[in-house]
Amino acid sequence: MNIMSKTLLFIGSLALSFMANSASELKQAPDFQLKDSNGKIHRLADYKGQSLVLHFWATWCPYCKKLQPGLDRLYKNHTKNGSPNLKMLGISFRVDDGATPGKALAERGISFLTLVNGDSVANAYHVRGTPTTVFINRDGKIVWTTNTSNPNDPKLEQAANYILMKRFNIKQAAQDCYGNFCALSLMPNNNSQRHYSESFLPYWNT
Repeated sequence: MNIMSKTLLFIGSLALSFMANSASELKQAPDFQLKDSNGKIHRLADYKGQSLVLHFWATWCPYCKKLQPGLDRLYKNHTKNGSPNLKMLGISFRVDDGATPGKALAERGISFLTLVNGDSVANAYHVRGTPTTVFINRDGKIVWTTNTSNPNDPKLEQAANYILMKRFNIKQAAQDCYGNFCALSLMPNNNSQRHYSESFLPYWNT
């Protein structure tokens, strides 16, 4: 076995070990029930088996306003024939008196809908500030939570692809790592909000 084969085998073993450990640490997304601006009730159970993004925001938050076009672009990029493969819900909380979250999003040209009066849900998801965006996989488990306000953050697209995944491309991951000495990046990081190493995000195929 030559040195490249040994390196690929090592990286593959390390990756699979990390994936198994990380999968066992994922937390189930807390169930919720909230109304949208039209009074329709939405439950987490309604999205069972689907890839879901929750965007916690407030109408007064400038960083939320900055991020939302990027999230909307992500939402539209994963919509085919009018049906979104990637489900996305805004959840407004800490709302000022008289604020109208649904109208605010519409005026900003944002196409995904928002649920309202989401303070209890924000608490259940341990949201501490705005914006907070949560990526939930098809098993209903929280894969990634981020406070980014950058609408062009490439990790948003990577995370979306990640929760839409069908299989892990370990061969491609190993090949990309070889020569880049990225084996150490396969280790889990210490940020409890990021349940998977961001280094893995590009290697899931949709």
